[in-house]
Amino acid sequence: MPTADPIDSRSLYQRLADGEALLVLAANRRLVLTLAQAYGDWQRQRGAQVWPTPPIHTFEQWLDGAAEALIHAGDWPVEALPDAVLDRNEELPLWQQLIEQDDSEHRLLSASDLAAQAADAHALLCEFTAPIPDSLATEEYRRLLAWRSALRQHCRKRSWLSAAEWRAEQVRRICTSGRLPTAIVLAGFDDVRPWLQQVLDAARERGVSILHWQDQQQAAGSQTLYRPEDLRQEDAVIARWCREQLQANPEARLAVVMPSLNARKTALLRALRSELEPANSFRFDDSPSPVLNWSLGEALADRPLVAIALRALRLFAGHGEWPLSELSPLLLSPYLGEAFERDARARLDASLREQGMLQLRPETVVRLLRERGCALLAERWSLALDQARTLRSKKHSLRDWSEPLRALLEQAGWPGSRALNSTEFQTREAFWQALAALARCRVPEGAVALGKAVSSLQQRCRQEVFQPQQPGTARVQVIGLLEAAAISADAIWVGDARDDLLPAPIQPNPLLPMRWQRSHNLPRSSHQRESQFAQQLMQRLTTTAPVIVWSCPQFDGERELRGSPFLHGMPESEMPAALLRAETAFHTVPRLPLESVLDDQAPPLQADEPIRRNSHLLAVQAVQPQAAFVEYRLHANAVSPLPQARQTSERGNLVHKALATLWQGLQSSSALAQLSDAELNQRCVAAADGALAEQARLLQQALPVRWRELEQQALVTVLREWLQFERQRQTPFQVSQIEQTAALTLAGLELSLRIDRVDLLSDGQAVVMDYKTGSSWQMPPWQAERPHEVQLMLYALATEAPLAAVVAARVRAGEPHFKGLNTDLEALPLKPDSPLKDTDLNTLREHWRNRLTKLAQEFVDGQAENVCYHPAAAGTLAAPFLRLSAVDAEAGE
Repeated sequence: MPTADPIDSRSLYQRLADGEALLVLAANRRLVLTLAQAYGDWQRQRGAQVWPTPPIHTFEQWLDGAAEALIHAGDWPVEALPDAVLDRNEELPLWQQLIEQDDSEHRLLSASDLAAQAADAHALLCEFTAPIPDSLATEEYRRLLAWRSALRQHCRKRSWLSAAEWRAEQVRRICTSGRLPTAIVLAGFDDVRPWLQQVLDAARERGVSILHWQDQQQAAGSQTLYRPEDLRQEDAVIARWCREQLQANPEARLAVVMPSLNARKTALLRALRSELEPANSFRFDDSPSPVLNWSLGEALADRPLVAIALRALRLFAGHGEWPLSELSPLLLSPYLGEAFERDARARLDASLREQGMLQLRPETVVRLLRERGCALLAERWSLALDQARTLRSKKHSLRDWSEPLRALLEQAGWPGSRALNSTEFQTREAFWQALAALARCRVPEGAVALGKAVSSLQQRCRQEVFQPQQPGTARVQVIGLLEAAAISADAIWVGDARDDLLPAPIQPNPLLPMRWQRSHNLPRSSHQRESQFAQQLMQRLTTTAPVIVWSCPQFDGERELRGSPFLHGMPESEMPAALLRAETAFHTVPRLPLESVLDDQAPPLQADEPIRRNSHLLAVQAVQPQAAFVEYRLHANAVSPLPQARQTSERGNLVHKALATLWQGLQSSSALAQLSDAELNQRCVAAADGALAEQARLLQQALPVRWRELEQQALVTVLREWLQFERQRQTPFQVSQIEQTAALTLAGLELSLRIDRVDLLSDGQAVVMDYKTGSSWQMPPWQAERPHEVQLMLYALATEAPLAAVVAARVRAGEPHFKGLNTDLEALPLKPDSPLKDTDLNTLREHWRNRLTKLAQEFVDGQAENVCYHPAAAGTLAAPFLRLSAVDAEAGE
């Protein structure tokens, strides 16, 4: 901070109220709002109802206003003005274009990353004008000079200026002929950059007083250092500390300062809301709150409302199929279409995930929307696709794409039918402004296609920092380290005070000589500069509030963390028990005594009650009765994750279809034995083609060409291996059932089964077979009281003929085999061989009937106890609610 006379708030406000030509320059926008609000409070305390807006600005805001005043007054000739000033979104594509044209060397960074570094280096050179000696010049700097020269030449031909050159010209004009106030008050500056220093030097030469606002200075407050175990505990104790402070003094003003606020925002927000706003504990946005105020800007493109808009534009602007990973967020978003269609859209999304759909044609999406009860959105998207097809055939200058993109978005149903809250409304307006800015954009030049226009809009939204306006009356302010100058609080907690964040790590520009950056004290260029900045910040914090708490977690996962060097010498304090207790605000609210209710009995199943009646029902009932009730009686289904590749279940379906086709043609082992290798291969190819065609029909769209070729090759190989394996069976057989539906009733519960295959041997015995294409199937405990793998058992019960074998047919490339039970090794070879010794299959079938009937009776009677009978319960829907294992339950009894 430069040498300047101090001024306190009361004197500052009085001089502003007296109409003195005073200018207040604040270090950041937050401090501008804080000072303006404090000045308004002071005026109201004096009884004033109306007063002029005080001249409180950031340096950049004042420069723009002062330059505009010079132009309007005629002190800045119009002929000396540029035709255009490029903003960063126009400048970056121009840098990238010039870098891509430079083929003089291999680039380690991408052109886009290098363009951002070059733009930053150019801005630094415009502000820090000290020459760089040839002895310090690096090859990277020489390349920068070449790109910079090309940029200036390009802009000079068009009478353009970059933003940094325009700022430098503003400073020069204001210093020479600008109208300056009688006094300049600096507020919150711990560091004075060259442009500000130039203005201050010129002001001093013209007799302007330079003052320093330091009303916050007071005796250093009490300081405490805590070392929570990890990041999670730190979030929890910060939230509980805030609650303790507000319970002691509801009017207290608190501040939480986080150097890593961007990375910690979600977890910290959840912890604070759990303690301070229990009703909002499960909200994860940053909507305005009377209790919490977040001061954290983020890229406009990362706001959910804008992210959906950009995703929709990308899909409609594209020529190919739509990836489900891009479509799914649109189907689930509240920012598209009519609100009353959201449930139907969610069901469609779940269905697409379950089927493993990776890509869909846009026309297929529209048809599915119409079939699944989303007629309005289907109509919107159909018209939007027609509109997009027309736009894709044209090229316009970037300026002319603004209105077509807006019309396309509105046609697609953005931002939805429901009313927007305050933050969403501000987000939408910021996005419309970004879209309108395309109409003023000069780079790229020439006509561009729809896809390029969408990319330019997306890049602009990534560069635009958005922070919603929030009420300044919130009790708890959560801010980043750089905004600490604007703090006005009764108590402050500084979290994450560790050595790799405080001071901040250096980030010198790689295109500028390091020695030059350090010698001229450029931002983020040296540890010394960052340490000095952090030291000034800490001194400001310690004299801002009477209570200062510092914390540094001991661990981040398995990584040990060390406290900031600025905290060395400060004794570590043991955290109070009140901050470590497990209870949250939910547990502190007085409640009535809880009533215990047994929830293990559901209403009995009604005869006409609609339920899915597949074989999996009894398997779930055996593993965890409550899960069976949740899944089959309440019709709850877990939503499948977004598929990253074709699902294994899809390949299993293809194998089932192809084998059904093969055996419908063959019918018997004798027919298989008579085939030549060429004929067998021909049949396998035809069966594979038929299965793939059926799959395409069910998906209602063509399969990807290359994927279909590879899948056909793999499928033919599996089929050929399997038929060669079945040729080795010594006992002749006739295939009697292929993918046949069967009904089985147990304890009044009718189940619908689909049996993969049943073979009849020459002696009339049956081989019940279930195809398995995965690698995880294990043989069940055949004589268990509660069998968790029941599919083969149910197939056996549905087969009337005497049983020769009950097997899983492992149809996998390189390892075809049968696995299960048989009565005779010659009838069917098993891996491993498992002939029955103590009983036969037909006797065992009756055992299965008794056990499965008991399970069916439990389900019909409504038995839904929350008990786990098998580790497989970890994969059930009711797993999050599990309270007991069967062993625990028995021990408790």
